[in-house]
Amino acid sequence: MRIEFRPIDDVRPYPGNPGGDDAAATAVACLIHDFGVQNPVLLDAGGVVISGHTRLAAMRSLGMAEVPVIVCDWMSPERIHALRHAGGHATILAAWLEELLFQELVRLVTD
Repeated sequence: MRIEFRPIDDVRPYPGNPGGDDAAATAVACLIHDFGVQNPVLLDAGGVVISGHTRLAAMRSLGMAEVPVIVCDWMSPERIHALRHAGGHATILAAWLEELLFQELVRLVTD
C-alpha cells in the first residue's frame, strides 16, 4: 500500500455515492485547514473514489490542486463495492459514551 498524490481533477467521485452533505464537507475542510490531510482518499484502479467523498469535496473547497490517495488495485470489484458502501457508514452505528464525550468537549474549550 502506497500513498501517492494525484491531480484533484483526475480523482472521480463514484456516481452512485449516496452521500453529499455540504455541512460535513465544510467541517472536514476546517479540520484539513487546521491539521492537514490525515487520511488519504481510497481509489479503485480506475481513479474512482471508494472512500473519501467528503474529504475530496473538502479538499476541492480548499482549492487543493493535488490530493493524497491510495489506489486499492489489489481488491476485487466485489470487495471494493462492499467497502464503498459499508466502510463510511459503520460509524453511524457507533454509540457515544456521553460522559467521556462531555469530558473531552470541556477539555477542548478549557485548554
